[in-house]
Amino acid sequence: MKLFELFDDGPLEVSKTIQQDLLDILTPLVARGVGEVTVPEIEQRLQRMRPGIRVTRKLVMNVIDPNSVKLISKVEGDRVVLNTENAPDRALTKDDAEREQQRMQDRASKQAKTELKKKAVTKAPPKPKKKSPPKMDDLEVKIG
Repeated sequence: MKLFELFDDGPLEVSKTIQQDLLDILTPLVARGVGEVTVPEIEQRLQRMRPGIRVTRKLVMNVIDPNSVKLISKVEGDRVVLNTENAPDRALTKDDAEREQQRMQDRASKQAKTELKKKAVTKAPPKPKKKSPPKMDDLEVKIG
């Protein structure tokens, strides 16, 4: 390999790894229902995740494009508004709760039955102990 070949590959693609780190930061926040975060908070967290890369506001602003990151609904100045419409939280109805309770009871009873069957198979009845014939020292002699 020649020296000029090292520089023909182009610049390093850092923004993809930073964008993946951004998703790692934002996903738990969206799951918890956090509505917004600030750009400096994102900068600080990214800097902690990638200490070898200098994370600047310009880099963060390039990465938090709402068109490419679906977790972000919009960016307003220093605020990043998160898309919490698809958050996994949903209210369970009474029927859902009853079905879930019944399902858990069924699973518990099936598990108990299988455990009892396993114990019945593995525990065979104890074999009777064989008595060894008495030794000469153990015999008592009675003379009349």
